[in-house]
Amino acid sequence: MIIYIVIFIISIIATYNAQRRKSLDFTYYLHCFFAIAPIVLLSAFRDVNVGSDTVTYMAIYRAALGNGFLDYCNEIISVEKSFLLYNYIIAQITSSIEVYYIITYSIIVGLTFLTAMKLKNYIAPHIFMLVYFFLFFSDSLNIMRQYISASLILYGIAIAITDNKLIKCIIYSTIAVLFHSSAIVALLIVFTLYAVNKYPINNHKGLYLGLSILITILVLNFNFIMSIGLLSSDAAERYLSHIKEGDSFTSTSHILVYTLTFLFIWYKHKNNKIYDLALLASFFALIFLLTTTVTTVMYRLVIYFAIISCISIAYIYKNSHNSSKALINILLVIYIAYYFFFLFS
Repeated sequence: MIIYIVIFIISIIATYNAQRRKSLDFTYYLHCFFAIAPIVLLSAFRDVNVGSDTVTYMAIYRAALGNGFLDYCNEIISVEKSFLLYNYIIAQITSSIEVYYIITYSIIVGLTFLTAMKLKNYIAPHIFMLVYFFLFFSDSLNIMRQYISASLILYGIAIAITDNKLIKCIIYSTIAVLFHSSAIVALLIVFTLYAVNKYPINNHKGLYLGLSILITILVLNFNFIMSIGLLSSDAAERYLSHIKEGDSFTSTSHILVYTLTFLFIWYKHKNNKIYDLALLASFFALIFLLTTTVTTVMYRLVIYFAIISCISIAYIYKNSHNSSKALINILLVIYIAYYFFFLFS
């Protein structure tokens, strides 16, 4: 697994070099290539035992080979039809699982990298990629579909921040839901983007206190939310099946990292829309994680909020003076230690 650390370092250095280029010349694109390609190839040619859901995704893809689309959908009934269509289209081009993974991780890592670079006037892209690799990338080897959705949401947020076009964020979030229905929680992110633009936290603290209480109540009653038809019946049934005694997800290290991230963003918070988004997203992630109904599936919902910390931490890093970066550097060391803890545990 040390090879992953090496590739992470190569990608982070290549991202740093790309962000420093003043023009979109050959050298810029060469750095972009090394920021994306090595980690994509490593993901595509990984051992079948790397990633708890790898075997499942291989089976889903291979079921599309030599099968009609309707028959394929009838065989794989528990997966969103849009993702099955995605698999089916690729299966008409190649039977190679490695090529399938290359295409898929080019989307996941490529969109994530594009998010970092699109926001380069606001954030430090290499810090963005560092946070992504050490906090989130390993998860993508397990729950690939949700990371396709998460990368789409990240890019939509980047467009909303840089171009101030919320409608495009909604479009990307809608596509994300088509790949994995759990991404419907991203609607809360879209609402948050709208809210912090129109109603800054510092000027409307009572509003956000009430919103926070409402979100907490909704999360605590997640099983009821899933039962009222917001998701397809198959998806709702799948989620509800996890919410039962004995299927809880607990991790002290997760709670520690998410709590430290929230407290750090709160401590650094200033009155602008990116800080407001960062604070609310980290709060939502923490609430989803700490709720008494936390299950494995609930943890997966945390991802859509938690992954915004890539933007948050990279933004705070870029906008901190060198003399005040000690605290953020400590937090980055904790993220790296967190990765090694899971690597060798």
